[in-house]
Amino acid sequence: PKTIEHLKEIYGSKTLEVLTFCQQQKNGLQPILADEPYLKGEIEYLKENEMATDLEDILQRRWGIEIRDKELAERIKKKLWIMNYELQSNLIQRYFVGLDIKV
Repeated sequence: PKTIEHLKEIYGSKTLEVLTFCQQQKNGLQPILADEPYLKGEIEYLKENEMATDLEDILQRRWGIEIRDKELAERIKKKLWIMNYELQSNLIQRYFVGLDIKV
């Protein structure tokens, strides 16, 4: 319910389109933070469909979080940084495993 309210508030008549897009993304319907309504898939949606340029653009202009709640913005940045680090680590490990090199 909190996520749906967030999507309706931010995207209005495009809410269903955003939800559908998020469903098609790997882990797209997962919240970035467990206690907040912002979905992982929204970031890609905003980049692909609304020309968001970077995370700052999303947090400031698209979601308005940076203005309302700097602590929440920092929590989201940290979580996304960790997720990106884990993704990169997995990709690097898979690359080296493919080369039969131990990391």
